[in-house]
Amino acid sequence: MRLLISSLVVVTQQNKTRSSCLSHSKAYNHPISTRSTATYIGQPTSDTFLNKRRANEKMPFGPTYDIINTLARWSLNSYFHTITISNPHEVPPTGPVIVAANHWNMTIDPAMLSSRMPHGRRLHYWAKNTLFKNPIINFILLDAGNIPVDRTTRNNQLLFKGTFDVLKLGECVALFPEGTSYTEPKIIQVKDGIAWTALEYAKNLRLTGQELSGSEGTAGGLVRAPEAVEDVKVIVCGLNYTDKTRYRAAVQVEYSTPITLDPTVVERFMTAGEEKAAVKLLIKAIEARLRSVTVNADDWESLWTAQILRQFIWPLDGLGPLHHYRHNMQQLVNIMSIKEDSPPSIKNFRTDLIEYHRQLTAVDTTHLEFVQVFPTREARARLAIEAARCLCIWPFFCLLALAHLPVYIGAYVGSRLQPDEPESMAQNKVVLGLFSGLAMVPIYVTMIVRMLVAEQEERDWTRLMVGTMVGLGSVIVMHVMHDGMIDGAYGAWKRLRTCWRLKEDRLDELWDLRDRCLEAWTALEIELRTQNHPAFTSLLATHHSSLSSSSKSLAPSSSPINSSDRILNHLPVDHDLILDPPVDEKSLLRCKKTL
Repeated sequence: MRLLISSLVVVTQQNKTRSSCLSHSKAYNHPISTRSTATYIGQPTSDTFLNKRRANEKMPFGPTYDIINTLARWSLNSYFHTITISNPHEVPPTGPVIVAANHWNMTIDPAMLSSRMPHGRRLHYWAKNTLFKNPIINFILLDAGNIPVDRTTRNNQLLFKGTFDVLKLGECVALFPEGTSYTEPKIIQVKDGIAWTALEYAKNLRLTGQELSGSEGTAGGLVRAPEAVEDVKVIVCGLNYTDKTRYRAAVQVEYSTPITLDPTVVERFMTAGEEKAAVKLLIKAIEARLRSVTVNADDWESLWTAQILRQFIWPLDGLGPLHHYRHNMQQLVNIMSIKEDSPPSIKNFRTDLIEYHRQLTAVDTTHLEFVQVFPTREARARLAIEAARCLCIWPFFCLLALAHLPVYIGAYVGSRLQPDEPESMAQNKVVLGLFSGLAMVPIYVTMIVRMLVAEQEERDWTRLMVGTMVGLGSVIVMHVMHDGMIDGAYGAWKRLRTCWRLKEDRLDELWDLRDRCLEAWTALEIELRTQNHPAFTSLLATHHSSLSSSSKSLAPSSSPINSSDRILNHLPVDHDLILDPPVDEKSLLRCKKTL
């Protein structure tokens, strides 16, 4: 059962349908030689229209695709607070594409990648051919568009046979060059399998043209592609999670510009003895693109300090503009990375930030939560205030939370299955939470139906059907309302938990450390500006562009930059508008918005 669940999540796809599995693209015209071009394009034959009809009747994806994709989209939308797509225009709307993505979050990665693919394009994934021996799993995997791969063969043309079929039909194949999912502050390895795939496809294209394998699973039973075929493009995608283990985190999905196969590299690959050299050239370009769309730090300390610094700069939500998340985080990492020529100010500031991070982690909170809860040193009074707020918020949310209790329990159990593997935590929480919720749907619908037909002595099928529809609608409405209210209720709970865990002695120490870090950043900001630090300059330029585009929608108090171009212009004040006498109206409104 676990294997089946994993297979279902891995093959998560986008639920927009396409009228045809064929890519209506122009005929491939490669500059290597006229003879090779004629070989793999082929001329239209009398079987062209028959092949088109058969391809339309036997799509590479079946209804299993839509079922799994719908469940995955529900799960991801409920688990993550925001998902932003950057550069979707870089993905070609038609034609064969290989998508290469980083793999830092187990089965959440393919689910995220497939459900957010631009232009409604669907993704095929590789699966070991041994999984297809079971008839039931074979049907599910093939119906969802998975490609069986025999990893024991040494013949690459046989290894990639199914991949060649779907690419010649103009489909997309998703691969993870890192090979396995892991938790590190940077990309550790990029294997060359994806480069072999792209170049072997180019070789097959020139040798066999439009020929297909005739497989029912990958070619729809066709022996020839109905349309002219073309070389594949490689699109690199970066999946950037603000915190991949935390519930209601955010995600930026960023696409790179397409990598088009260089004719000289393809020609070199087709030369005996030069295959590995050609593969190295292509995989080097893919690795460079992969690093350009992900956040990479030399060590964990650089990443931790950059995360806290990000919350200093964007105190409203701790993220800033999500479509610039990867770029901003990388610039902050570059600033906080220690080098031989790093000035003492950065080294000392980094040391304080690391200690601040460790103390926040000890009480399982963040800088953003800490400053929202403790703008004052009165810990006991703040605990009472947060408890009162929870009493005001939770009664309205209580019924919805009770209905979703099985989901909470399933997610909690999932978080405890592999606590030492952060890359598996989100996967376990999402999968167990999803199936716990699905198991309760028929129970809730039955309860609602029984309440509606309780007074009926004889079975009225019409009323029973209406009651079932009302029950399903009620469940959907409750789920939508839950997702709409969860951020406020969950935020109140986290603030109350932080108040409870922070004692008076630790609070004073953490407060002083926070003030020291903020003052050090203010001084460092001036120093970086004077030196025209490249990372700081790039960060400032992005900051200006994001503010200019959103200045009309943001309140003046939420803007972290003033007319003097300071990124952090005001340190938090040691006062609270609830515990202390009220001040001006703008500050009061700002406090209400924060709470």
